[in-house]
Amino acid sequence: MTSILSRQNRPALAYHHFKPEKANSLTPLIFLGGFRSDMEGTKAIYLQDKCINQDREFVRFDYSGHGKSEGKFEECLLSDWAQDCIDIINHCFDVPAVIVGSSMGGWISFIVAQKTPEKIAGLLGLAAAPDFTQWIEIQLNDKQRDALANQGYFDLENDYGAPYAITKALLEDGLKNSLLHKKIKVDFPIHLIQGKIDADVPWQTAEKIKNVFVNSDLNITYIEQGDHRLSKPQELDIIWGAVEKLLA
Repeated sequence: MTSILSRQNRPALAYHHFKPEKANSLTPLIFLGGFRSDMEGTKAIYLQDKCINQDREFVRFDYSGHGKSEGKFEECLLSDWAQDCIDIINHCFDVPAVIVGSSMGGWISFIVAQKTPEKIAGLLGLAAAPDFTQWIEIQLNDKQRDALANQGYFDLENDYGAPYAITKALLEDGLKNSLLHKKIKVDFPIHLIQGKIDADVPWQTAEKIKNVFVNSDLNITYIEQGDHRLSKPQELDIIWGAVEKLLA
């Protein structure tokens, strides 16, 4: 059943929250989806089913301007989506949670880690894509640059459906939240899972992320034939194995 988190002066957020009938000491889990994705994806449902089988608290949700949540995508920024995550965590959990972030969700989880480290027990990044807005900007053609200058946005073709409207404000906010040039200290473990044939996030990105978190317990699992989705049955099993290590 979909629940709604109403917020003052911010879009209401749609979320699913599995909460065991009897309280237990198991660490909760929250899933953060990718850019223009929603909480109904394969990985989100897979993780929910695993948590239900363990009677473990679990949350999945839609960012502002995504899925069933309020807001217009074109008016939202990365900072807004990070705040969405913080608000959902504060609303749903009384104890630190493990965050599983897919693609852009990985970047958002790293932002949340800097803002509210006390809320996090561990991070799992799946094809995590910090700073991806800079990759987009570097690859703009002349037509897209003209559209960005004249109308404040351009349409980005993709392999997942209709073109994405990329705004100047989103690119500027992405730069403000850039990560790969930083050195960050955290006290919780981090695990990254990265496909070697990912066409959206170069596999070397995982190594760059490892260099950011200077004192963390950080491990990387590379999947030789893994693409960006990481949703094949054997890949889902690898994801759950990494989750269990973080939960332990």
